[in-house]
Amino acid sequence: MRSTPTLETWERDSRFPPDTKRVATWKDGAWGAPPTQLWEINALGKRLVQQNPQSVVTDLDAREDGVLFVGWRGRTNGLWRVEPQGDAKQIIPEIEPWQIVAENRDVWVATIANGLWSSEDGQPFEQVSTGSVTSIARVGNEVWMALPTGQIVDVHTQEVVTTVEGGFASHIAELDNGKVLLTVVSPTRQAHPFQVLSD
Repeated sequence: MRSTPTLETWERDSRFPPDTKRVATWKDGAWGAPPTQLWEINALGKRLVQQNPQSVVTDLDAREDGVLFVGWRGRTNGLWRVEPQGDAKQIIPEIEPWQIVAENRDVWVATIANGLWSSEDGQPFEQVSTGSVTSIARVGNEVWMALPTGQIVDVHTQEVVTTVEGGFASHIAELDNGKVLLTVVSPTRQAHPFQVLSD
């Protein structure tokens, strides 16, 4: 859906396929992903960039210059990079990206079983942790990653910010007033599914 600047009127943007599940935007356009496809959307219309019928797009995020990072899982897996009007290029094979955070020239990629990967200021990607990362998000000037143990770690200092008891964070979202909302998975049902961190 697309709104007017005042958010009063909403209408369906027909350039996006009807089953679009993921979207990333930048000042001159957007990227849209139905489960098995990646489309570039701009003022001229739409362009099919990738199609992998036996795979799914897990997440995508675009930098301010429109460069997109997209994760695929399935027969085609790994992290891909796409420039506006360009072709998709695989940059990390054989990983399963779960969540991607792109801001300015820094990119963070949380994976299901291959840890955390980062590219800071346009440098090549490096693996900065191993194991599974359940969520990643920018919070203020920090980047936090959540682990299956329930720990939430500042990726720069490697300090534990907090620990979710009885579960782990599957999503981290910064709120106003220094608060953070967590969506929590608790296999034993001992932790509330939504939690708010203060300070």
